[in-house]
Amino acid sequence: MIVAKEIIEVSPYFVICKFNNGEVRKLDVNKVFAERQNDAYAKKILNPSIFKSVKIGEFGQLYWENMAQIKDLNGQLIQCEYDMSPEFIYHNSTHIR
Repeated sequence: MIVAKEIIEVSPYFVICKFNNGEVRKLDVNKVFAERQNDAYAKKILNPSIFKSVKIGEFGQLYWENMAQIKDLNGQLIQCEYDMSPEFIYHNSTHIR
C-alpha cells in the first residue's frame, strides 16, 4: 500500500510529499478542488493560513484538523478532520523526483 511518509514543502496551493516507495510527488490542491470552489470545506482549506497547517496522518493521508463536521450517535455535530487518502494523493499528484 502506498502512503505519504513526509511533507517536504507546503506552499499555496501545493503539497510536496515523499512516499514510502521513495517517490517525491507534488499535489496541486487548487486543481483537486477546481470543480468544488464553492464547497465549504474547499473554501476553508484554500485559506492560506489554514492550508499550511496540513499534516500527515497515521495511515499516510494528508489532513487538516477541525475542517469538517459529522454527526455523532446522538445527532450532535462534532468537529473532525478533512483528509485525502494516500492513494488519492498519489494518483492526483505529479512525480518530481
